[in-house]
Amino acid sequence: IFNQAAIGMVRVDTATGKFMETNQRFRELSGYSDEELIKMNFHAISVKSEIALNERLMKQLLDGEIREYSLEKRLIQKDGNILWIKLSVSPLWQKGATPGTHISIIQDITERVKAQNELMEKEKRYRALVENGGEIVTIFNKKGKTIYSSPAIEKLAGFSESEIQSVDLMSLIHPLDMPELDRQIEESIRFPNKPISGVTLRAKNKKGDWRWAEATITNLLQDPAIKGFV
Repeated sequence: IFNQAAIGMVRVDTATGKFMETNQRFRELSGYSDEELIKMNFHAISVKSEIALNERLMKQLLDGEIREYSLEKRLIQKDGNILWIKLSVSPLWQKGATPGTHISIIQDITERVKAQNELMEKEKRYRALVENGGEIVTIFNKKGKTIYSSPAIEKLAGFSESEIQSVDLMSLIHPLDMPELDRQIEESIRFPNKPISGVTLRAKNKKGDWRWAEATITNLLQDPAIKGFV
């Protein structure tokens, strides 16, 4: 079972951190042979800046403060490439007994971490576009209350982000343009997630002047991160 496991497993000398026994999956992840690994300890495949946290948790394990621990860290492969792993450590000694060896379970989470990092980068780029762009991006609920408005609202309409949240957005639309806006909102309700564009209307700025604008509305009410019309 140890050698055939689909995740990496290592039996480690707790006092020294030296690898005593490794399974096939861990050897594949690390790129080292069993003969090479039993001459190494976890320091050899760890990023230096992450060693202290591992040692601190191991001390807590040795002192009986915790019975197991997990953390996400990087593993340096033999060829120098870096993998992100989830490391789970459990003692192989009974509670109260003298510490001897522990088992480390290693799961490759590189793809998950990569996807998370890519998502964060996309969110950063999108936020930069929204916050520095020349178009107003607003999220409002079914009652017309603003949930969020991009900083461009102040430059183009004179309202601060906090001020616009206390204003009924529909009160800023010219009465003659409301029927067309209502139609646009109704269409977006029928077709969630689809941008409904092509509506040109007049909107009132903070000074009370009417300004022509083109509106595109997307119904993202069902999106838990948005819960509104954009």
